[in-house]
Amino acid sequence: MNKRPRGVCVRGVQVTDHALVRYLERVHGIDMKQVAREIVTNERAVQIKRHPYSHIDCPKLKVNFVVRQGRVISVVPRGKKGAA
Repeated sequence: MNKRPRGVCVRGVQVTDHALVRYLERVHGIDMKQVAREIVTNERAVQIKRHPYSHIDCPKLKVNFVVRQGRVISVVPRGKKGAA
């Protein structure tokens, strides 16, 4: 299993996913709890609990939510099955 922090490399400097999330929260005022609520609607929560290893299609948003061990681990464009 790869233990390196995930994120983006910009100008030779790695910016972790954690740093990106905190920046969006603290600088841009994005409420991550609200974003999580948009991802895990009541209907999707039921689907995730029933199928803890799945891809949940969301045509309205044109994405699939990748679920592993009952956690949403990624969001991919519809039609793609990867967990990138």
